[in-house]
Amino acid sequence: MAKVLVVGNDIEHLDIIAYSAEGLGYETVCTYDSIDTVELAISEAVDLVILEEKMNGFTGYEASSNLRADPDVPAELPILMTFTGIYHDSDLHKAGVTDVLPWELDPAAFREILVKYTGE
Repeated sequence: MAKVLVVGNDIEHLDIIAYSAEGLGYETVCTYDSIDTVELAISEAVDLVILEEKMNGFTGYEASSNLRADPDVPAELPILMTFTGIYHDSDLHKAGVTDVLPWELDPAAFREILVKYTGE
């Protein structure tokens, strides 16, 4: 079973993501403190990270950059980021974000994204 780390400060939104992933058979780890992202990604040996763009502490971009910079985090770890507004591909690429996850989850599309990036 793949393990997904969900990080952000919109508790309701994160709970929806986590419950949706769990309903699809994934194990989830949630944190509402973006400063814990790298530590949890390593200690929990996660298979996928989902970040909110705007968070207290580190932004999603900063959290992603921190993950990519840490030698103990696998380089191939997929990192998805949710957005409520506009984003630029160049900023995502610079931060090491793998893909964008729509803020409002479509269950079928969410399942496809999870399978695409976890292989399960």
